[in-house]
Amino acid sequence: MWLSERVGAQAGVTMSEIKRRGMVHACIPVSDLDASKKFYTEMLGLNFVNFSPVYQLIFLTAGKDYLILAKSETPINPNPEGQRRVHHAFAVHPGAATTTPRRSC
Repeated sequence: MWLSERVGAQAGVTMSEIKRRGMVHACIPVSDLDASKKFYTEMLGLNFVNFSPVYQLIFLTAGKDYLILAKSETPINPNPEGQRRVHHAFAVHPGAATTTPRRSC
């Protein structure tokens, strides 16, 4: 049984009765918070909301969606060489890019 099914069962609700409204946030592990903040705000145009020094988290928004950058102390390599299964993508306006895109940290 999935965790969400157990939680729903404890509340007396079945999964089919839960009406999802969307996703609250996504969290991306990064090795360099400053460089990543610069990439997401200056290159992709996300808005800076807040920084949590205690948890080493940067909160950003893209429209109504939240993105959290989380400082990772371990190497970040979710995909084997040459594969791109783990990824994220943003919707942008055509022609909005003014510089050559670069990989984030």
